[in-house]
Amino acid sequence: SGADSIIYDKIVVEGSLTIQPISSDVSLTAGTILVEEGGELNILTDESSSFTVAVHIDGALDHSIDPEEQMIGIVSLGGNLNIVGNDVGNVMLRLAQTVTSGSQTVELHAESANLQIGNEIILPDTQTGLPVGHWDFPNNVNYVDQTESCVISNIDASLATSVITCESPLQYDHTAGSH
Repeated sequence: SGADSIIYDKIVVEGSLTIQPISSDVSLTAGTILVEEGGELNILTDESSSFTVAVHIDGALDHSIDPEEQMIGIVSLGGNLNIVGNDVGNVMLRLAQTVTSGSQTVELHAESANLQIGNEIILPDTQTGLPVGHWDFPNNVNYVDQTESCVISNIDASLATSVITCESPLQYDHTAGSH
């Protein structure tokens, strides 16, 4: 268990691979995790454990070898994928209002009952006016990804919305109502 700073291009599971925290959080970053026919990938956390598993996908789309965009992420080619973990509650919360660059507060349209100080929320890139091709991140040299994270330092749920305070100011604008 643990984390390393390696970004694996591809992990191919032909037998059995279990990713499960024992005495610390586990973090794995790969472009593709491929579970071949007959293979089995188990990503497990025990509900009594405070440790977590985080699998991050960091792959580049290459339309010349993958025109259908099916080989990035966790892909099963007839293998078994089992993911067992604790309920993380609301994972998609809407912004109640636009967040501007430099702000440390984020107002959400939801109760923050499942959020805790120290949790991390991800604010997606909400740039407008970009051509569809901008999503081909690594191949578009003019595109700057404006996705960023906020580690929660305070939660004020006294209003109809929840106001989250981030540990550090945000670098980009994030537009309410964007997808």
